[in-house]
Amino acid sequence: MESTSLTQQILAALDILRSVGVEGRNYAKNEYDTQRYETLIQTVSRLYALLSREHEEPAKIQGLLERELGSVTPKIGIDVGVIHNDRMLVLRRSDDQTWCLPCGWMTVGETVVQTAIREVFEETRIRIAPIGYLRIVTKGPVDYPILIHHQLNVLVVSKSVDIPPAVKLSEEHSQYQWISSPDEVHWHSGHEKAAQALYTFMKSPSSIPMLSLDQ
Repeated sequence: MESTSLTQQILAALDILRSVGVEGRNYAKNEYDTQRYETLIQTVSRLYALLSREHEEPAKIQGLLERELGSVTPKIGIDVGVIHNDRMLVLRRSDDQTWCLPCGWMTVGETVVQTAIREVFEETRIRIAPIGYLRIVTKGPVDYPILIHHQLNVLVVSKSVDIPPAVKLSEEHSQYQWISSPDEVHWHSGHEKAAQALYTFMKSPSSIPMLSLDQ
């Protein structure tokens, strides 16, 4: 197991300070406490900016943090394994040219199934039928330094309703492939492990128990 770098440890600590600042400001009882928590958020934003691989401006980072309301909890991301003819669908991201599974954030009011269906359709125009999910994992700055927020990711397994599936990409992605092995592409951060779990399931469905999805 690789040791945790100093930068990763600092990012993880900043995420805790971020949550303290946001929750404190939201529940502050007077203007003095509000200002104290606001100062904390501004300081965290500047430190995030200094550590950012993209060298983001502090104001941009602070804008992302200020969208949080109430208690700060991990963001929920849905990764979708789309299987067709013993191959999985992968998409090449337009931003960093790495490959990923179809994925996206769960929105308020949606179920896991609804998010999976929506995200795949938005990104590829394929209609899918989710059949279960393989794993739930957490990710954060200590694991992936490019992240600001902690997140919880659900890997959903699905099959294409459209036969043959005709992919039409959104602007988020530049290419697509149907691959038989995760070794065929260079993965976006965190997606290789999800793809490996999907690949193992494809080769031996009984090797990874698949949990049922509530509709």
